[in-house]
Amino acid sequence: LPPDVDAAVRLYGAAAAQGYAPASSLLADVHYYGAPPTHPVAHAKAAAHLRDVLTHTSEGEPDDAYARVRALRKLGAIHRPSDAAASTAAFAAGLDTCQAHLGGHYAFLLQHDPVGLWEHLEAERLILDDVPEMIRKLSPFVSGRAGLARHEAEAALLAAAVTLRSYTNALRDTENGDRAWILRLTDESLARFPVSSDAASWGVTYLQSFMKIMGAPPVQKALAACPGVPHVVSLGSALGSSIVWPAAAFGFTGVGFDALSAAVEKSTALVGDLAGKGGEAVQGAVEFRAGNVLEAEAGVEEEIRKADIVWLNDFSWGKDSNQAVEQLCFQSMKRGAMLVLYRSPADKSLKWEIGGVVRVPLSWHPSSNVVLLRKP
Repeated sequence: LPPDVDAAVRLYGAAAAQGYAPASSLLADVHYYGAPPTHPVAHAKAAAHLRDVLTHTSEGEPDDAYARVRALRKLGAIHRPSDAAASTAAFAAGLDTCQAHLGGHYAFLLQHDPVGLWEHLEAERLILDDVPEMIRKLSPFVSGRAGLARHEAEAALLAAAVTLRSYTNALRDTENGDRAWILRLTDESLARFPVSSDAASWGVTYLQSFMKIMGAPPVQKALAACPGVPHVVSLGSALGSSIVWPAAAFGFTGVGFDALSAAVEKSTALVGDLAGKGGEAVQGAVEFRAGNVLEAEAGVEEEIRKADIVWLNDFSWGKDSNQAVEQLCFQSMKRGAMLVLYRSPADKSLKWEIGGVVRVPLSWHPSSNVVLLRKP
């Protein structure tokens, strides 16, 4: 929102009165998310502006599709507590528009504007399709495993590359094309979190961004000090990429925790569908559990104590949640373990060692700072 919200609302209002749909959309956001103290959350006002967006755009016009999907997604969320039929209709219309004009369902799934999304997904696809190059890049990690003969290492490299490709393609197909799963995730998110909350907002970390973070010298130094197979714990694991990618590529073990059972069950299914020796290896190395990490459910603290890397998918969490999770990690993590954050530390009193910052593209920011913290 702009610094002077009141002035902006006046300008938006004048433009919206002339039938300018983008201004109506901006007004809807002010009332949907709230801009205290002068503009608290007001869903009835937001809904009126969202209906104006639909009135002043065309269902059959591709250039209007994105604005209409965003409006329908918010209208469905507003209706959910009191009018399930209206909510379902709005969600269905939004997903239909996505499919007709936007190449899939990302515009519905992501609640932020994903700058460069398609370009980065295309770059990811090109990486996955170049299996020989993937094998070359994975070779230092796989060939160095103790006890592997040359032919075994070559077979393991091919299996790792194929498994990375299979899982990542299935992950993207789910995010962009699995309508039933997207609706289930949306329903569960709205049941668990406030309508205007970003707490369960979805985000996309690209494979190339993840690998850049994992290849950062502080992370590599921490991994080199591991006496055995490195163990990764992901808090807010979504569809499991922060666990599955290192398991497939490097042979790590991992456990992912997410508050939404839709995410946990789909993560488990995606891993269960992996074929071949690479798939079998991942299936034996990773696990996903449903639970609130702040309520000591599902053995969270126990897994954090074993972790060499703790990965927080925290880009949309509130400050209080960020502080609480950071405190839990600081109390539980072993010396030398790394904590990965999508933001600056929220609790400045904790005496982490700053490992560094890695700048990578993510769906919510084209050049985001990922912060690496080491437990002293």
